[in-house]
Amino acid sequence: STPSLLIVSLNSSSIQGGDLVSTKIGAFPKVLNIYDLTSILVNFDQIPASILRIRSSTTSETVVDYIVPKRATIGPVQVAITSALSLSVAVQYTHNYILPNALLSHSAGPVQGGFLINATLAIFQGMKVGLESFSIFRVNFGGIAGTPSQIFGNTDTTTVLEVQVPTAYNPGEAVVTFTFDLDPAFLVTSKFTYTSQKILDIIPSSGPVTGGNLMTILVTKFPDIFADDILILEINGTYVPVISISELTVGETALSAVIPPGNLPSVVEIKLSFVPSNPKFAGNANPNYLISQYQYIEVMGFVSRCTPSSAGAFSDSETVILQIIDFGSIVGVQDITVFFGSTLALVQEVLYSSKLGLSPTCTTRTGP
Repeated sequence: STPSLLIVSLNSSSIQGGDLVSTKIGAFPKVLNIYDLTSILVNFDQIPASILRIRSSTTSETVVDYIVPKRATIGPVQVAITSALSLSVAVQYTHNYILPNALLSHSAGPVQGGFLINATLAIFQGMKVGLESFSIFRVNFGGIAGTPSQIFGNTDTTTVLEVQVPTAYNPGEAVVTFTFDLDPAFLVTSKFTYTSQKILDIIPSSGPVTGGNLMTILVTKFPDIFADDILILEINGTYVPVISISELTVGETALSAVIPPGNLPSVVEIKLSFVPSNPKFAGNANPNYLISQYQYIEVMGFVSRCTPSSAGAFSDSETVILQIIDFGSIVGVQDITVFFGSTLALVQEVLYSSKLGLSPTCTTRTGP
């Protein structure tokens, strides 16, 4: 019977070659020794493929694996599979060579867009691409136009294009396409994942208008795209330095900062911005920022001094002087209660008390 092609695992691949193809052929001349890789010949338009293995061979079917060879141009070629025992017996099919996927410097980023990525593109042999050619590339992220900004460099086979990622409507994966106005046959694709960046929690979410306490901001993990950007934290419009950034879990990043003083007890805005390090896009119309809230509250007093600030773990008692600010005036010891942890202290006397503060003398039992 006449040999026929039953299964081809891959019939389209990059001009760079190297892809594995597994083929099942019916009624192909039986290979006597499947370890003799010269028993089967595979040619892509006269370019020989490397035989990787002959999986099996019977009178009814033969299964062979081979590697797609490189090719200089895109387009269809005829693949011929021949038995070394009978060179006239061959099966044929069409394999389509395409340009390889673009290699993106970052494959994920927030839906707000506005940041820069680099795309390494394979180009045709002899394709004329100069450093000024960026303006005739067209880039689309799931149908939304990106903005090519410059070309970093070219070789005979590749070009590196800088692109500003557009804003997306929703998180998810987008197919990215690259075309070139001067060559309609040029088409390179890749994939980019839009993420939903957000603030997960503010700890604490409220505090005194005097400020000064430490705040932890939990956000979804920063994509790698932010690695070179400038991170700016603002509370109620005031710039606040970020003390530390750490990864807590697989999906979370933690920021630490000291809360600045507020004007009045109120709810204020927390804004976390990612400013591109490239000054060309510093004024981008779609800046990447996250918004949350913090509440300034009016708190009755705080301890500004505790003397002494420590005591022996098993001492019977210790006399402590506390200075309390913004507490208001009181008449005597009966108007104030002091706890050390869950232990009630004995307030012995109030040294002074005014609208600015008070200073009671306290005794507390610290031993068992």
